[in-house]
Amino acid sequence: MIHAERRFAEETQKQKRLGQLMARRYGSTQNLELQRLDVEQAQKELLRARTRLELQKKTGATKGG
Repeated sequence: MIHAERRFAEETQKQKRLGQLMARRYGSTQNLELQRLDVEQAQKELLRARTRLELQKKTGATKGG
């Protein structure tokens, strides 16, 4: 049990250090959070576009055609 607690503490410290490094690199943790949200939004939009394209391929539908 003590081993698991120590590993958890080490992992937490590692995450904190990584967060501090990223914050230094990107200006602040708030900016980093905004950047993460931007990336998530872009990934969702890309997934939607891919899904739409696959549906168009399956149905043979094309815009303007």
